[in-house]
Amino acid sequence: VFTKGGPEPVLVTVFFGANDACNPKIMERQHVPLDKYKSNLKKILQHIASVYEKGGGTTRIVVITPPPVDVEARLKFQKEQYGDKALGVAPRSMEWANMYAEAAASVATELKVPSLNLCKLMTAGNKWKSYLNDGLHLSSEGNKFVFEALRDLIREEFPEISIKNSGGDSVCKGLPKHFPWHSEIDYKDPQSAFKKLT
Repeated sequence: VFTKGGPEPVLVTVFFGANDACNPKIMERQHVPLDKYKSNLKKILQHIASVYEKGGGTTRIVVITPPPVDVEARLKFQKEQYGDKALGVAPRSMEWANMYAEAAASVATELKVPSLNLCKLMTAGNKWKSYLNDGLHLSSEGNKFVFEALRDLIREEFPEISIKNSGGDSVCKGLPKHFPWHSEIDYKDPQSAFKKLT
């Protein structure tokens, strides 16, 4: 995915582990042992950094840990999806999700990369189950939560690429501008705003 000579991204998020963090006694085919998960994650992060370090190394990386797991919702989803063929046991649990979230956060800390520990952040309040649409995958509310948490992390860790509101327009001096702001577009002649950029 990340190759030398390609355009350098401003920010890369690495968000893996929800499938890896399943109990191998229940679902061996998706399970990745914790040590292997950490090793794989470390290789991914080091690869991204190595691809772009010769170009000045301005690519920023954020690790996003697996989210929490709502076991009851997973079992309900299984029954709805598979009927009588449902396993009847949940291959994923909060215990496994927390182990992999902590592992991802520790790899990020070791490599001096910021991370969002979704297990910790989401379960800090009592609404966390609403962030998951089937007990594992993010709902629209969960996606909004991740967006807001990532936005806040960017403001704190990478203020140079943080989007700021400026008189009704969003401004980010650290990002190249590829399109006009909506306030720069004349609704009677929208193409003129795009021509000014070329």
